[in-house]
Amino acid sequence: MLPSVLNPTTAEKDAKDVVDMEIEYANITLPSDLRRDVTKWYNKMTTGELGDKFPGVEWKKLITGTMKIIGMSINDSEPVVAVSPSFLQKIGNVISKYPSRVIVNYVIGRMLLKGNVPLYLPEIFTSIKLRYQQVLSGTTQASPRWQKCSTNVKHAFPEAVGRLFVEEKFRTGAKENVLELVYNLKKTFKGMVDELTWMEDSTKQLAKEKADFMEVMIGYPELIFNDSALHTKYENVTVYIDDPLRTIMSVGEAAVIRGLQKLRKDVDKTDWFFSAAEVNAYNMFLTNQIVFPAAILQPPHYSYEQPAYLNYGGIGYVIGHEITHGFDDQGRKFNKYGGMINWWSDNDSAMYKDRAKCIIEQYSNFTVPGTGGMMLNGKLTLGENIADNGGVKETFKSPYCSYQAYREWLKTNRHGKEEQKLPGLNYTPNQLLFLNAAQVWCGETRNEEKIKRLYTDPHSPLMFRVNGPLQNSEEFSIAWNCPAGSYMNPSSKCTVW
Repeated sequence: MLPSVLNPTTAEKDAKDVVDMEIEYANITLPSDLRRDVTKWYNKMTTGELGDKFPGVEWKKLITGTMKIIGMSINDSEPVVAVSPSFLQKIGNVISKYPSRVIVNYVIGRMLLKGNVPLYLPEIFTSIKLRYQQVLSGTTQASPRWQKCSTNVKHAFPEAVGRLFVEEKFRTGAKENVLELVYNLKKTFKGMVDELTWMEDSTKQLAKEKADFMEVMIGYPELIFNDSALHTKYENVTVYIDDPLRTIMSVGEAAVIRGLQKLRKDVDKTDWFFSAAEVNAYNMFLTNQIVFPAAILQPPHYSYEQPAYLNYGGIGYVIGHEITHGFDDQGRKFNKYGGMINWWSDNDSAMYKDRAKCIIEQYSNFTVPGTGGMMLNGKLTLGENIADNGGVKETFKSPYCSYQAYREWLKTNRHGKEEQKLPGLNYTPNQLLFLNAAQVWCGETRNEEKIKRLYTDPHSPLMFRVNGPLQNSEEFSIAWNCPAGSYMNPSSKCTVW
């Protein structure tokens, strides 16, 4: 007879217990759209109060044991933030129903199936995860091994990989060129604020100050070329040449230590949350920063050599999107310094919510193809949809992007010489702006993955990141001569900014 640890019956029961417990966790978790209000995240209390308000878990013991890793002591007066009180009130009851064996199996299982970790385990782990992904996301085959390995290295050592990418791919002059784009789009946003008829002058002034104060980080952090600083950052990491799994575990442990060591210290505003080799961008509400890694400054988003109209339609849309995130339904709750301080009058706040409601209703009426008639969740995706709409409006109302001003730009910057048209395409510069804005969202998503994202993803499906904002754009309808009342030029349009 097999030992109990390897007995199939025991293993099956262990697995069922873990799944049952995770289902209970899910059932006490607020739906994604109800977790979006950042003002409900900040529930400051002491560790002593944490234990009193949320019984069933030895919070002080847990926190104290964790902080011992870095030699930091904790007492009952230590301030903490309870992000989700409704979850914390119930988690103790769930945990108490299961023996420690189930909890340990849950933790280890989550760790071993996380990301690309199964790549370094026996084949059965990769096979199990693939079967799981087939059901959840429709995946039919695993990604190539080289791709998983390179992703693991990028996540483990983002600065080192970012340095290699920057040295080979990031062109000198790109940073200054993109900074000019950001300046123009900030200027456009402030012009849009001035044109608002529903906002009081005092609130307008604060909005423009926040836009001016927004720090822009482009390309890469200086840290990646500082060998001494990199050695210090990874001093707790051990690389095992013949054991990549141990290396990943070491990287994870070191990351936890670095995170804990940041507590009780001022926020380091030079920190980047993505590698320079990551195709992405983000807005940090808490520091009022917008960040554009080097890797996103590539075609179709951007190229130093391509016509300006393509850059404004590509990376310009992304820049406008990130600027507007500072003023979406959550970003607007932070001031220019990143403090969660209300700078809105009651009337302006009510008017904002009314316009946001229009966006919610518009997107909630989109039916997502391939999902059996499921509708988009306009509440869950509200922040991203406001940012998409603001990004489009800023980009195409920019004084450097409207058709007539674009002609002036040519006179000033190119002495009247036309930019080259794209070969074989008889489109105007304005039309090409919109085409490239749509091009950056081209992609295919499996139906199973679409369904999963409708429940969890704060971004709208790709096609609606194009159709939604452009339906609300007067400039798009003019550029493409869309008939009034048609699908892409509806009579009722939504606008926040």
